[in-house]
Amino acid sequence: MRKYFASLMTGLALLMTVVLPSLVIKFASSMVAGALLVVGLYVFLFAALCALHGPRQILGKLAFNVHVVLAVVLAVVFAQGVLCFLINTTFNLDRFLQSYVFLIIYLFAASFLAFLARALPKYRVDFAVKLVFYALLLNGLVTILGYRALGNPSAVGFFSENSHYAMSFLPFLLYIVVVSSWRKKWFLLFMSFFVVLNLQSITLLFGVITVTIFSLRVRQLVFLSIIAISILMVAMNYMDFEYYSARLNLMNPNMSMLSFLNGWERAYLNLKDSYGIGIGFQQLGFLGSEGKVFESIRAQGGGDLNLYDGGFTGSKFISEFGILAVMLLMAYSVYFMKSVRWLHEVSMNGGETVDFRKVFFLTCFVMFFIDLFIRGIGYFSSSGFLFIASLVWIGLPSVSRTPSRDNTSDHHLEPHNSSQSLIVSILQK
Repeated sequence: MRKYFASLMTGLALLMTVVLPSLVIKFASSMVAGALLVVGLYVFLFAALCALHGPRQILGKLAFNVHVVLAVVLAVVFAQGVLCFLINTTFNLDRFLQSYVFLIIYLFAASFLAFLARALPKYRVDFAVKLVFYALLLNGLVTILGYRALGNPSAVGFFSENSHYAMSFLPFLLYIVVVSSWRKKWFLLFMSFFVVLNLQSITLLFGVITVTIFSLRVRQLVFLSIIAISILMVAMNYMDFEYYSARLNLMNPNMSMLSFLNGWERAYLNLKDSYGIGIGFQQLGFLGSEGKVFESIRAQGGGDLNLYDGGFTGSKFISEFGILAVMLLMAYSVYFMKSVRWLHEVSMNGGETVDFRKVFFLTCFVMFFIDLFIRGIGYFSSSGFLFIASLVWIGLPSVSRTPSRDNTSDHHLEPHNSSQSLIVSILQK
């Protein structure tokens, strides 16, 4: 009984991680307040586990190296901020210092999530992730039926915008599709497309298509494409696709497309105008160039749309950290491809894996590319928190990421001999 209760509590904690930042916007008009609650939650959980089991058992001998890396990151952010302050007389020092203090606890709290996952049995992590997925899926289905808790026409359940819902939902969708059997994969993907067509979100549509590509074979993708085209041709007579056609029109771009284009323009202009140094942490919207696309947004009544977040996190990151951000994004792209390949192999094996924790953190790492290059809401979001935790998990030594010895309930996931391996390979085909 204690095992199931602990698994449920783990799932609820993870659910609060993805829901609170967007939910609190209704009351605080900012995701930072919700992110602060998430940070406090993991600081409390980490302190409680250390009190029960001792810090050495939770952290391990080599966790100190992770905190050294985090300290180096913080030092680089501070040094670059000081340099930008000396260069720009209009540098917003108060915003920089406040954000920097929050960044410190934000990074360390995200690392606590990785350490807690390492200390948990893998079956508990699997249960927690699946609990969050089905809660988010139910959230979308309830919205389709007409319930919007926040009253906003673009809200999805307890998420203030459909894009916020998409960025929280997609890592969990990729996880459960990857670790599921083939029948369940197809069911989950069809359910996801059903949700997409009814919620009308470009971000969610792009993400679900991406998850499909990452988790299926080429011939399956061809088969699914034929079915999808056939369904769309029939559905065009019954459903309104104007939402998607308007947002994908490059000849006459609407506000969403202008915001996306403006993000790339501002990233280029700020990179060039700062000579590769960047304008400084959390200075976008206070410093830097705006560009012609931003003028078009204002001319069409968009006001200061995405002035501070750049439209997507990659734009903000490049604008504020210059060439350093470009190099880090290139490094991310390399490991992104490796992670996608590994997740695809797990999916091809029908979800066979020795550690669900690794699958979960890699799905958070991979799906953060939506925030980076498509649609983002700044650094301090739920998806950003999970991404930082995934980086810490990836940075942990491999010995720290081996499956727990008490996971006897998961032993059926691994072939024990060559004959069982042969049977598994036959079933996969």
